[in-house]
Amino acid sequence: IRPAFSYAAIMTREVEVVLEKLVDLDNTVTTEQVLMASSSANMSSQYSKALSLLSCDLDVPRLSALKERVVPTYDYETASIWSVSDVYKESGFNTELAQCRAACALINDLALALSQMSDTLVDAMATLNNGGDRRQCKKATRLCSVVPLALQLYKVAAYAALFQIETKKTGVQKETSTDAMKAVERSRMCISTFATMLNTNIDRSVKAATDYASSKAIMSLIKTLQ
Repeated sequence: IRPAFSYAAIMTREVEVVLEKLVDLDNTVTTEQVLMASSSANMSSQYSKALSLLSCDLDVPRLSALKERVVPTYDYETASIWSVSDVYKESGFNTELAQCRAACALINDLALALSQMSDTLVDAMATLNNGGDRRQCKKATRLCSVVPLALQLYKVAAYAALFQIETKKTGVQKETSTDAMKAVERSRMCISTFATMLNTNIDRSVKAATDYASSKAIMSLIKTLQ
């Protein structure tokens, strides 16, 4: 019988959700509503700064490749035989993840934040398509305009979580491991504020992203992508 609630089982499912939602958000960036909102919205200097600092050579396929290096290959969703080898792999991965609780929590935070944003964007686009009142359309336009920043922020945060787990697996230098942990902690704080304030105070969300992108931990993390 496959385990369903171990660290490994939960992590495997939630990483897949994060990657799937990131693909959806990436596709949303090129939709007519988002392109029009981005061109018409009055972007703040903070928005531009955050987007510039978070811009890096990181796409979903690169995150997927990192996930393949980090997560052992076995399938929780099919009826295929759960072999002795799978049991050992799962047990070893559980041990590794027990030392990466913050990274696991960040993946969970991202899965929830991305799902929430997906639902919010559906409503915003419906408002723009159907022509709500002026106030509703303005709010929906601002939300759509921040999609490119949200995508980059969530990709970097996902990388922070997977990178920290990889450092534990490979036993890298203590300094690198400490920096990776700081990036995870910084990511959790930012994602919490960014996602919570997105519907009520977009400026506060953008400020959180700017502070995040300007932090030493995240700037060091982004350098590992170069």
